[in-house]
Amino acid sequence: MDPFIEQTPSILNKPDGSVLFECMVSANPEPEVKWFFKDQELTNSDRYTIKKRKMVGKYACTLQIKQPQNSDQGIYKVVATNSRGKAEKEQSYVMLCTADSMYKLPYNDEKKKKKKKKKKCSAWCKRAAKPESFQFENFTFTYYANIRIEDQSFLESTVPAVSDV
Repeated sequence: MDPFIEQTPSILNKPDGSVLFECMVSANPEPEVKWFFKDQELTNSDRYTIKKRKMVGKYACTLQIKQPQNSDQGIYKVVATNSRGKAEKEQSYVMLCTADSMYKLPYNDEKKKKKKKKKKCSAWCKRAAKPESFQFENFTFTYYANIRIEDQSFLESTVPAVSDV
């Protein structure tokens, strides 16, 4: 059977911050599966982990990117080949923003380094924000939206009470 990739690879943002591309390939005999980024073949390394797991009549093929960066944005392609043919699918990956790049708090970091009494910042983004993603047409958007307010007292003074309206 010619290789057949069931759908565009799905993208999962894992809690550790890595990104996982996954697709299902049907083929007999077993296919050779390769992943490409900007037309360059990816191989297992410190940043990339490529796996193929045999299931009943199918193969689960994954590409994991550890510590994704802005330079990882672009079109990824998976290619499955066996003696009977070839199949390929593309997926676009876009990072909209990261918590660290948007919310840097050198003031709090300096206080921690000097081990002085810590002063609470009124609002700051948790650095351990969990990435979320959604797909639209052929694009996957990743964003970090886990913002936590440490001290909400300033909100109470700026938001009018019902009786004040």
